Amino acid sequence: MIIYIFFIFLIAFVFYGFIPGVGAFLIRAQWHNFRRRLTSASFLPIATNTTIKTKKTKFIGTFRLFGTLEAIQGNNRVWIAGQDFSVAADLAKISIYLLSSFPSEFKATNESQEEYGFPDEQPAYIPWNKIFSLPSGIQIFISGCLFIEEGRYLFKSQPNNPLLVVIYDGNKELLLERSIWSARQKNEYLNQFTPISLVCGSLSLLLIAFLLSRLIDFSKNILSQLSYYVPAVLSLTLFLFPIIYLIPPGVILYFLYRRFWKQARFLRAERDLLRLPLRYLSDLSGLEKDEYSAELPDGEEYVMLRRSKNAEQYDPIFRLHIPQRGCSLQKNVTGEKDYYFFGTPGQTGLLNKPHDPMGELIAIPGNPFKLAEACQKKSIKVGVLSAIFIFFGLLINLILIFLFLFWFLIYLLPGY
Repeated sequence: MIIYIFFIFLIAFVFYGFIPGVGAFLIRAQWHNFRRRLTSASFLPIATNTTIKTKKTKFIGTFRLFGTLEAIQGNNRVWIAGQDFSVAADLAKISIYLLSSFPSEFKATNESQEEYGFPDEQPAYIPWNKIFSLPSGIQIFISGCLFIEEGRYLFKSQPNNPLLVVIYDGNKELLLERSIWSARQKNEYLNQFTPISLVCGSLSLLLIAFLLSRLIDFSKNILSQLSYYVPAVLSLTLFLFPIIYLIPPGVILYFLYRRFWKQARFLRAERDLLRLPLRYLSDLSGLEKDEYSAELPDGEEYVMLRRSKNAEQYDPIFRLHIPQRGCSLQKNVTGEKDYYFFGTPGQTGLLNKPHDPMGELIAIPGNPFKLAEACQKKSIKVGVLSAIFIFFGLLINLILIFLFLFWFLIYLLPGY
C-alpha cells in the first residue's frame, strides 16, 4: 500500500506541481526580463540623423527608436519610419510584444496610478513567424544593434543582444509605464505547460484508480483489502484536482486566494513604478538631499527636487499641476510629508517634461524608496497569505472528497 500511495503522490506532484511550477518560474522570468530590457533600453540614445554617426565599420551602435510601420519586405524584414529617416529591421527568430489596446486620448491626471486606467492584461508575446500581416502606420518601438548595410540602416539581432520590439497604441510617453504596469502574469501557475500537464496527470491517476479497482474483491472484508481500497480512492480523489478548488467549502478560500494574489501583483506593479523615475539617479543615499541631478541619454539634465508639503501655498512648483504617482500604502508609511518631483529644470525652481519620451515629469507624495519598500514587504505577506488560502482550500476539499469516495466504495457499490 505504501508503494502505491508513494507512486500516486509522485505522479500528482510531477504533473500538478513540478511541471506547472517550472512553467511558472519561466513565465515570471520572461516578464521580468521584458521589463528589465525595456527599462535598460531607456538609457540608449534615440536613433535620429543627429545621434547616428556613421563609422567605417558596419556596426554603428546600440539605439532605440519610436516609429511607425511603413512596409513588410519578404518574410522577416520590416521598414520603420522614424523621426527623420527610415530604418529596416530584421525580425527573423525573434518574438514581438503587443501591448493591450489603450485609449489614445488618455492623459495622466493628479490621481494615483491605480486610477489611471492602464489595461490590466499582460502583453501578447508572439513569434514573428506566426504574424502574417500588420497594418501600415502601426506604432512600433524597437531597440538593439544598428548596422549599415548597402547604404541603409538596419536593426539586427546579435547572439547576446536580441532585438526588443513592442507594438503599441496611444501615447508613446506612456509606453514604459504601461509595460511596467501590465507586463506580469496574472497567475503564473496557469502557463503554457499547465493544461497538458493537468490532463496527463488526471488521466494517469484515473488509469491507476481503474487498475486498482480491478484488484478489489467486494465480497471480502474491507480490512483485508485496505492496500487496494486506500490507493484507489486516493488516486480517484487526486484525479479531480484540476476542478477541486471550485467545490464548496474550499471554493470560499479560493476566492480569498484570488483576492490576495491580485493584491500582491498590484503591489509589485506599484513598487516598480515608484522606482522608475529613480533609475537615472545614482548615489541617492536614501534621498537624504533636497536635490539630485543626472543626465538623460540625449544629454538633457534630469533632476529630483524634494519639497515640503508645508510649502505648498507659496512654492510655485506645486502650482504646475504635475501628474502624481500615488501609492496604496501611502498612509501606512508614517512621517513622510515631503513631495519628490522629477523632471528637467525649467525656470527658477520649476520643472519641465523631458524631451525623451521615456523620461518622466512626475510627482510622488512621500519618499519613493520607503514607499517601494513598503509595497515589496506587503506584497510578500499577501502573496504568502494567498498561498496559504489556496493550500488549505485544496486540502479541505481533498480530504472531504476522499472520505466521501471511501464511504461510497464501502457501502454503496453493488456486491459488497
